[in-house]
Amino acid sequence: MPVTMNFGLVLPAWFDVLELGTRNYPKDGWPGMLHSVRRVRQILIDEIASGTPPERIIIAGFSQGMLVPLSFFWWDIFPSSSTF
Repeated sequence: MPVTMNFGLVLPAWFDVLELGTRNYPKDGWPGMLHSVRRVRQILIDEIASGTPPERIIIAGFSQGMLVPLSFFWWDIFPSSSTF
């Protein structure tokens, strides 16, 4: 996907990043990240529904790949910060 902060270069990414090092977060959050969080959450729900015990599931990632699952765990712990 094109990544805005990298001059629109097409890179492997879970969601677009507009810039780094800012505290001016978008008011609507990061729709791409929220979409990715929902996708990963659904994969886990489907996996558990198919019979895989939750304690046998390992989530790992690097950079955006780890931010996505950490985000939905954060929103499960602190639901008032969620925009779902």
